[in-house]
Amino acid sequence: GKSQDVIVDTIYHGVNEAFTAPSFQGTYYGPISTTFFFSVARQFAGNHGRVFELYPAFGRRGLRVDWLSNYPDEGEVLHMNTSFQIANVYQGLEAPRNWRRIPGGPSNIDDDDDD
Repeated sequence: GKSQDVIVDTIYHGVNEAFTAPSFQGTYYGPISTTFFFSVARQFAGNHGRVFELYPAFGRRGLRVDWLSNYPDEGEVLHMNTSFQIANVYQGLEAPRNWRRIPGGPSNIDDDDDD
């Protein structure tokens, strides 16, 4: 069967720097921490950073590591030496219209942003 720890869906990466992506794809050499949840990436980006909505290149997979994290509610997905398609770049407090219904997240973690 398919492992629930191997992730190939949409993920997010928050960066607390204000810059633009030079293209709609890129490769990270080494590890990169991502998340299922836009809200978590936005926290890492802060008010002036960027959140990248990413899709791993065909055949590339991330590993769900929330089970070993000190912060399991962050829905962390670790990728290593992976190319991504950049679907969107959100600036500052900008958010996707459907950010409370992000697909691909584990069903046992609630993306609760109503606090």
